[in-house]
Amino acid sequence: MENRQDRIQGPFQRRAVVVKELEAQGAAVQLGLNALDEERKQWKAIYSLHHERGGKHGAEQEPYWIVIAKATFAALFALLAVGWFIFFISPFFVLFRWSSVGRLPLLQKAMAHSKPSRIL
Repeated sequence: MENRQDRIQGPFQRRAVVVKELEAQGAAVQLGLNALDEERKQWKAIYSLHHERGGKHGAEQEPYWIVIAKATFAALFALLAVGWFIFFISPFFVLFRWSSVGRLPLLQKAMAHSKPSRIL
């Protein structure tokens, strides 16, 4: 008899536990949303403070073409400063010359003037 009563009360008890868990999760979500809202308010206040200071000091944004020009000149300077090393001194350049791709003309010349039995 006791076993039957547990079976009858079981689903109702589980429902009550699940309802409490859902309420707890809802409260946790609400707390998280409140924390995010407070953080948003702080970021908004900081942004408005910095915007006000920028207006007070006369800060202006650079034109977009100046940003592109600076980036282009920096890339050209880096190419001139480091490019010679990559082309002339880099070990990859030496490895390329000694690799099979670098020796391809020599291989083609050898294949053109040799017997087919020597190639295979």
